[in-house]
Amino acid sequence: MGRASPWGTRHTPNAAPIVSKVSWIFLLFCLILSANTHAQYQYVKPRFSVPGYSLNIEITSPAELEWIANKLDQFQQVQRIRVAAEVDIARVAHVLSRLDNVDEVVLQQYNGILSDEDLSQLEWLHSLVLYIPSGKEDALLMNKNWAFIPGITLVFDVVPDQYDFFKGWKACKRLNLVAPFNEKEAQVAIDAVALQFPSIQEFGISLDRIYHLPESLKRLGLLQRLNIIDNASWMAQRDITALGDVVMKVGFYKAVQNPTKGNGFTTGDISPLMLHYLSQDPNLLASEKQFLASYFSVVSPAEETGFTDPLAEKVNDFAIPQPILSLQTKAQFPVPITAPLIRDYSDGWYEFYATNKEDRLYVAEGKWAILVPKACMKYADGKDFFGSYRLRVKIMDNIQRQMAYSPPLNLDSNGHNYVLAASMVIDIEAFNGKQMLTLKDGYFIDIRFVGLPSSTSRFYAWKPNAFVPTSENKTTLSRKYSEVSFQADNGKWVNQYNYDYDFSDDTIAAIDFSQFYSGRKTAITQTTINGIKLEERLHTQGFNYLLNPDESKQVIDKFSEFRVARAGEKAKGPEQFSLLRGKALIGVRRFQGKNASQKAVFEMILFDKTESLFPELKPLREYPLAFNTSWPSKEVMDNFFRMHKFWDIDFVQKGLRYFLLLRSSEGLWEIELLQPKTRYLSDVKIAKREQIRFEKLLRQVISIHNQKNHAFDVYQLSQTNKLLTETYSAVLETSFPPKGLVRNAFKIRSLGRFAWAKPMPSDSILSLNIVIADQGLAPIDIAQLLVGFRKPDAIQVLQPIASQQKNREFSVLLDPARVLFFAARHSDGTVYCLGGDAFRKMEIKNHTLFYLPLGAIEDQLFTDESIRKILGIPKNRIGQ
Repeated sequence: MGRASPWGTRHTPNAAPIVSKVSWIFLLFCLILSANTHAQYQYVKPRFSVPGYSLNIEITSPAELEWIANKLDQFQQVQRIRVAAEVDIARVAHVLSRLDNVDEVVLQQYNGILSDEDLSQLEWLHSLVLYIPSGKEDALLMNKNWAFIPGITLVFDVVPDQYDFFKGWKACKRLNLVAPFNEKEAQVAIDAVALQFPSIQEFGISLDRIYHLPESLKRLGLLQRLNIIDNASWMAQRDITALGDVVMKVGFYKAVQNPTKGNGFTTGDISPLMLHYLSQDPNLLASEKQFLASYFSVVSPAEETGFTDPLAEKVNDFAIPQPILSLQTKAQFPVPITAPLIRDYSDGWYEFYATNKEDRLYVAEGKWAILVPKACMKYADGKDFFGSYRLRVKIMDNIQRQMAYSPPLNLDSNGHNYVLAASMVIDIEAFNGKQMLTLKDGYFIDIRFVGLPSSTSRFYAWKPNAFVPTSENKTTLSRKYSEVSFQADNGKWVNQYNYDYDFSDDTIAAIDFSQFYSGRKTAITQTTINGIKLEERLHTQGFNYLLNPDESKQVIDKFSEFRVARAGEKAKGPEQFSLLRGKALIGVRRFQGKNASQKAVFEMILFDKTESLFPELKPLREYPLAFNTSWPSKEVMDNFFRMHKFWDIDFVQKGLRYFLLLRSSEGLWEIELLQPKTRYLSDVKIAKREQIRFEKLLRQVISIHNQKNHAFDVYQLSQTNKLLTETYSAVLETSFPPKGLVRNAFKIRSLGRFAWAKPMPSDSILSLNIVIADQGLAPIDIAQLLVGFRKPDAIQVLQPIASQQKNREFSVLLDPARVLFFAARHSDGTVYCLGGDAFRKMEIKNHTLFYLPLGAIEDQLFTDESIRKILGIPKNRIGQ
């Protein structure tokens, strides 16, 4: 819910028309104070609004409505009005009909019933949002003048039983339905929409999950835009504009007549549409991506140019699409070394862009470093490799990461079973495209890290059962150890002696790793801090202003007078701004000045919706920019500016021409600005005066923009230096390690999975046969099961009893006092869990068959923090 800002100037009927310079300074100070103190996108009460600046107004009393009615000229630039009071709806419609620039009206609370006359006064709106109390559906929606409203969002308290009120809504091109729909109820609603609106262009519906989208949506053959609104996010915000937005291009293949085919049809062109997923946490889970890939014929990021944007049917003569640089994200190749328990989890997973031409030092998290010498890589088939490659690293140095990635940590040593209590498990792989790389014979990679002291911890290497070494093929083992990228759930751990024995020492490369970071400092250091500059982010796929490609939200704080610092995902104070992926940050409104009606010219005011992230736009808050177009002004707004949520902007001078760059999730557009010297050719005096003003303002805008970009560069450099200082001090021999921690290191001669761990004998206090069940004790089709232990922390991946695999029965030896959790993955990907305290309360007797009830964990994007909360693990300083 919005709340009013406490600042502003009270406007009275007798106020003097001339405001003193002191008053203006005070007003500007209040504006800046408000921008720094309050999150924007909030509504302002009419009395506290500032003409031209307060664009979202909330009416919470009849007196506030009358305030607007008496001062209409002060509210002509308002774009959005929300009515949340017991106000007569007829009076609301009459007053708002006199505000020409309002795009959307939200009728959240009101008195009376919308009459045909009321609706006729609102039919010019781009969007009307109506909250409908239970039982009032027909009374509010059966009026015939709904046929003239083009954009409608209906918010129901309860899901309607029927949708007869849709009949006759001929003008409706955009319809959103918000209610606590389940999958079956959504099916009924979409069936009604398909029946009454077969040609609808934009449709939205609120669902608990994307994969609850019914098949009947495919009946909307002319649909161009689909909005899926997350129910939980809607209930928390009650405002669609406050949600983030994940945009995808999806589509179906059209069936085209082809007489040569047996059935007379063949697959033809793609029928595309833009999919918008609106949520407080704008990201797609693995299960949702899988659903979309099966539901639609084509799924691609919105920035891809594989097929045409369906919203751009008419030739755009003013906004020219610009190329977007592709960015390689975390690759699907190669597959994980062993199957993870949790699919939607990536903490500890890093990918570096590496090169074989120079020494490299890779660091992250301030507690580990990987030293890779130059010329050490070759193709898996033994051929020499030159050039760049990708180095994938997965760091599993705590119990929650080991649970998520679930590396098997069972050790069989001469017939004795142990569990490896690992303070560090690391997967390290290198690949170029879809070709695996490996280390050359005689080369090493040095891995260093800090952890808790342990005199019994030692090095182990994971060897999948797919390759069994013999004394005859030692020379090829360095390649074979790196070829473990297939699904290798069956394998074994070998110790340092057995690992080294399999490599030839005939050609050992002379590498002094200490020279990487001291002495000659031969290595190029690479961190996990994204070094892409702001101006490059505008042109690069995956970025969303300050958000990196793998981020959906981030709290933004001040650094050097600009809001460019990243402070995590949770705001810690009012000075911070929460940035959501896909949320509109740049506002555009049509200017209506004395020259606004000039033929073939569109005038606009650009503004920062946050009043904090884009200070370069402040000089333009009262200055209209213009461009040439043959489109009518309403079409420019409806078919371009209102169709995109812009979240980044830039101004570029090319010779004597000036261009505006606007970025949204759908792409990047360039608009050439109309300069006064061209616009006012008939009046040389005006042209000269306005050209001077135009160039001065744009120089000011570009200067502030460059200052902000520089501040961001300095901030990124400071973060990099901070990380390097922490790493050098803790991990490398440049200082003493943190108190209570020790430095550990090992060298590897191959790529794959490695661990620093101490072997713990299997507990034998309790011997159980268990069948994993849900809370109702119904057996679950388990694909994976592991148990977590404490004192010391360890996990054990369990295998079903060979004779009972069909029943998923497991045999386990354990000490109940050490059990931290049980975790399992269903064959459909659902994760189940049971805490150690709950397990101990069951007081299970020794040598019994027991149905162990686990609870399903809500489908989510898992992180270290969320897993800690689920398991009840306190956040420790490091590792264990």
